[in-house]
Amino acid sequence: ILAYTNSHHISSSKTHYRLTKQKYPEWQILLLGGPEEEERNQNLEESCPELVINTGLHPVRTFAAIVELTHLLLTADTLALHLGLALNRQIVALFGPTSASEIDLCGSGDKLFTDLDCLCCYRIHCNKSPNCMDLLAAEKVLATIEDRLQKI
Repeated sequence: ILAYTNSHHISSSKTHYRLTKQKYPEWQILLLGGPEEEERNQNLEESCPELVINTGLHPVRTFAAIVELTHLLLTADTLALHLGLALNRQIVALFGPTSASEIDLCGSGDKLFTDLDCLCCYRIHCNKSPNCMDLLAAEKVLATIEDRLQKI
């Protein structure tokens, strides 16, 4: 089970999901998130139900239980990242608006980020196009996921 948190910092492009499902059709891809991701997750589930499972909204303890069921989390600097670390899950963490150097993955994950001068801006919304998260290539993300899963 692969869980993608679909934070506002992660591109809503279906490319990540399609690429993953094409290469690994047996993988189950769960969409996790909170109220801010609810609409985006519903739209992704409706537009490509064969690719993803929207886990919906849950209290924190239930959310943590879902995180614990996963083999790997693809996440930005979100609650899911911190729960995943606490629960010793494998993690691929995407950084851009927050600082990758402030987070220690304790050997349980890999950090991905682009080389832009505006990294660590801590903005919730960005007017740059493409922005730091858009520039993270789906192929690179999937390759990092594959490498991380080899370590399980």
